Amino acid sequence: MFEKVVSCLIQVGTTTSCYYSSIHLGAAKILAKVCHQTGQREFVGKCNMDRNDSFDQYNDILVEHSVEDTIQFINFVRKECSSTCHQKMESKSPHCTTAASSSNVSPRVALEQHEDSNSLLVQPIITRRFAISCTDELLGRLGELVKTQSVRRVWALDQASRALHSIKLLVHCPTLNFNFRSGICQIQKLKAAGFNKLSLGTDVSGGYGVGILSTIRDAALAAKVLSLPDSAAPDQASNRPQQLSIKNLFYLATLGGACICNLDDRVGNFGLGKRFDGLLIQTGAAAATTLAHQNLNSTGDSVNRCRTPGTDRHGKVYVYQKIP
Repeated sequence: MFEKVVSCLIQVGTTTSCYYSSIHLGAAKILAKVCHQTGQREFVGKCNMDRNDSFDQYNDILVEHSVEDTIQFINFVRKECSSTCHQKMESKSPHCTTAASSSNVSPRVALEQHEDSNSLLVQPIITRRFAISCTDELLGRLGELVKTQSVRRVWALDQASRALHSIKLLVHCPTLNFNFRSGICQIQKLKAAGFNKLSLGTDVSGGYGVGILSTIRDAALAAKVLSLPDSAAPDQASNRPQQLSIKNLFYLATLGGACICNLDDRVGNFGLGKRFDGLLIQTGAAAATTLAHQNLNSTGDSVNRCRTPGTDRHGKVYVYQKIP
């Protein structure tokens, strides 16, 4: 099952993912090995859960047991997934005219970054399922591990979270928000509030369109909805949030994601010396009829057109490769 999930996400253009497996150490190790073998860039965690009100049989029996398994998992990933060698996923085509450097992030997380001295494709993280799944004691021990093991930690947030005020980086997953009916993220408002690291994520909450192109479309739609004038307050129309431009959207889908993961010195754009994590999208004669158009007079036209009808079938995925 892990192989199918990771392979599917790669095929739809997700170059970087954030996974948690289960409370079982063995399953988490298998997922880490699958990630390493397939060549996707991943942050992988063992789920920590010592409280489960809905199903008592499924949880970590002891805090100490959960912590020990987490340490074992971190050591396993660093030892067994230490090579940067992986199967090549490169494909060259003379018809590929648009390259979108992509550092897509899934799921909807806040990823606190710590000093990272390596460039491994697979890296361990500290993760909990949700706050209510961990006792205060376990949360405290996990916080200690973040410092002693020098690893990242990941958790889901909402706008009511007290932690939101102390975090300056967020991943926006519009498709998930639509399916959960959990509200619409106001990107422009967050930027004004000091969130200097924002990106798009492809968590869809069991919904449709798990690829980054679909997420870009939903992010554009969400911004349009927020910008609609309120008929009850027509005098406030000028204060409505602005729509996101195509440049804003592609930044959030590429370099924004790299910044969230503290990988912007390695991937995310075409900077000198960086690796190419991204999608090569066909927009020329070899593209499907939905993308081929005789009036595409500029690169911007091509990019905007691939955003609207484009799907994962129009692109080839690259991970950790130099620009061809």
